[in-house]
Amino acid sequence: MLVTTVYLAAYSGSELVAFDVARYFASLGAQVTIATNYIDPVVQSAVPPNIDVTDQVEACELGSFDLVWCQHSLIALFDAKALAAVAESGRLPSIVLVSLSRSTALEAIDLHLAEVLEAPVLCNSTITQRHWSELAADYQCEAVRSFDNAPLAEFWEVAARRRGPSHSRARWSRRFRRWALLERDDAQLRHVTAISNHRPEELTAALDELERRGIMVRRIGRFDESTLVTPSMFEATDAVITIGRSAHFSLAAGVPVFTYDHFGGDGWLRNESFEEAFDYNFTGRPRERMATSPELVAELIDGYPRALKEMSRIRKRREVAGLHLETHLDELLSRAMDSDRVRLVSYRVAERLQVRSTREHFAMAHSTQQAIRDQLRNQYLQQQP
Repeated sequence: MLVTTVYLAAYSGSELVAFDVARYFASLGAQVTIATNYIDPVVQSAVPPNIDVTDQVEACELGSFDLVWCQHSLIALFDAKALAAVAESGRLPSIVLVSLSRSTALEAIDLHLAEVLEAPVLCNSTITQRHWSELAADYQCEAVRSFDNAPLAEFWEVAARRRGPSHSRARWSRRFRRWALLERDDAQLRHVTAISNHRPEELTAALDELERRGIMVRRIGRFDESTLVTPSMFEATDAVITIGRSAHFSLAAGVPVFTYDHFGGDGWLRNESFEEAFDYNFTGRPRERMATSPELVAELIDGYPRALKEMSRIRKRREVAGLHLETHLDELLSRAMDSDRVRLVSYRVAERLQVRSTREHFAMAHSTQQAIRDQLRNQYLQQQP
């Protein structure tokens, strides 16, 4: 299995997705390679030893892989001749093109490549899916789908550990349930985990104020505790302040989520406004509501008891119940293991690559990806001391 992503530069959204995909396939016993343009040594240290990492994407033997999870259109780093040679052999791997944003240039999907390669397009959110579905209407592409930024099962397992065996609903009496609801009304916020690589000033000030009031705060991010986000971070915290993929982790773990970051945010997730927040990947959009530091402190402390109740309702929703990355990856794996389909797609792709206009398009895409690669490498090398 080959997982491509534009860089491994920080513990941010695209890297977390690439890591999770690679780790799952490796857990099945597959040989997995993460190929990228730039590798930060600290981030590389978080890659499990059973996963290979390379910064030479085009040097990978494409025909030796069954499946390519392609973020940032890095498949274009393989020139048309290399792709054609593999396709003519009947061994072109099943390729999926992944977009993690509708508004970031690096996340743009080359829909002509998707059409030629018969590559499904997979998105991280409903709003991104809608965007690429509208554009794909002009191409003969497969239906664009969303994997909803789903986490792995290890995050769902946290919820069971947080409840503990004594909290099994089957054992709860009516009296205990009424007592538990009353207790939630009096629940106090004692520990907060803030996960962000771009925390705004007002949120930084709010976290400082929470600490002055005796609330423990753990800061995870590029400028604080720079580390991979893991399930254990959600086991002993009362709430998580974050956006994007980490919000999905928190939902699976059963931890109340307060959405706020550099785009602003709606604060505590509410059941009545959940669908819109879910569609927009819990990024703070589309409202982009900004708040002052005192407002954030008041919302965090005063709104926590209700947030606990809301989390119980939210986790029963259909959207949340479907947040299992393994389901999406198993479907892709089944497709890749269909040898008859792989052979037929390979031959069809080989025929398309004989068309001059298609080869010219691939050559242009190849040059563009090479320029992006060189620019990124220069950028990160200049930042090194």
